[in-house]
Amino acid sequence: MISHAPHHPSGKDNLREYYILYCDATRILPVFDAIYNSPHFTFILPRHEQGAGHMAEGYAHVTGKPGIVLVTSGPGATNVVTAMQDAMSDGVPLIVFCCQVATSAIGSDAFQEADIVGISRSCTKWNVMVKDIAELPRRIDEAFKIATSGIIRTPLPYRITTPGMNLGLPANPLQPDALAPDHELIRQAARFDDRVTGKVDTFAPAARAASLERRGGIIHFEIQPKNINKVVETQIPILGDVVSHLVTLVPMIKRDTREGWLREIKEWKEAYMTAMELATASASGVGVKVIVLNNEFQGMVLQWQDLFYDARYSHTRMVNPDFIALAKSMRVHAIKCTSAAELPAKMKELLEYDNSKPVLMECVVETNEHVFPMVPAGKALHQQLLHPSLGNSSKSSL
Repeated sequence: MISHAPHHPSGKDNLREYYILYCDATRILPVFDAIYNSPHFTFILPRHEQGAGHMAEGYAHVTGKPGIVLVTSGPGATNVVTAMQDAMSDGVPLIVFCCQVATSAIGSDAFQEADIVGISRSCTKWNVMVKDIAELPRRIDEAFKIATSGIIRTPLPYRITTPGMNLGLPANPLQPDALAPDHELIRQAARFDDRVTGKVDTFAPAARAASLERRGGIIHFEIQPKNINKVVETQIPILGDVVSHLVTLVPMIKRDTREGWLREIKEWKEAYMTAMELATASASGVGVKVIVLNNEFQGMVLQWQDLFYDARYSHTRMVNPDFIALAKSMRVHAIKCTSAAELPAKMKELLEYDNSKPVLMECVVETNEHVFPMVPAGKALHQQLLHPSLGNSSKSSL
């Protein structure tokens, strides 16, 4: 197994010049009050703790520093668990500070008390409850060191809980390894989950056969040791940051022939957020571009019901708000597209809109328009379902 020496940056340096995503509440007010005028932090107020967590993930992706979230006890802490699990799955450095009830009230089912250390244990690399304020600086320094250390800075979420002291889908149909004609398969930063492998025992048959004959196999670049050989046995696991290996690998990769596709989409941006956080983007001057594909149903569930449940639409029809009015109520520019003929002009408006402000475009789509390709549960990658217009439901038709 190939690995690299760990890197341990100074925790002292890490504690300066950070954005903090926070949701205010009375129990954590003294904390906010104490750092309100600090020159080291820029504060962003999301509308929900889950949104704060996802924003912190985005910050970590862009800057390479851990995203920092500060929330209150009970529901404030539990609301950010979804973002923590997402960060854990994707290897994103996230440090969450949450308040707790007064030390004397812990274990008494006090108002907004939750065992957040226990709740977050499975979705963090490390968590701790600090019961003595004098211990806090050391624990903060420890959190940053752990967040930026490991096999080339294995970046995973952490949680520090402070008790109150009277305060506080489917694989790419043209992906070459789906049928794996080559004797060697390289996977980078992939957990080999079911969306990547399909039916595991049918995954990469040529590479597996080559490994038995000692002429090839599977090379897996991965930053989290726990993912090596967890689902698919690899012949050469390489622990470390995949970016450092791309420089070596890129010259070996055959150039893709789909330049036309790339020219069309190279300027596209995408964002995934809860609707309420449009208000945060508006207040913070963040130029995200949001596209809502509105078919008035839960689209993925509808597709499964169409294909596998004889079109029995059990509780999937959505009573949606007026997305245009909703966006405008949050001072977000809104665009509505109702036909394919309008799409080029509407997309041009979306992409050319002021990048210092958010914009939302609602696209009204056919209710029963499905997303292809898709790999049905329990099937192999070469058993993907393709769009009916291709004339064959098997990937082999390509």
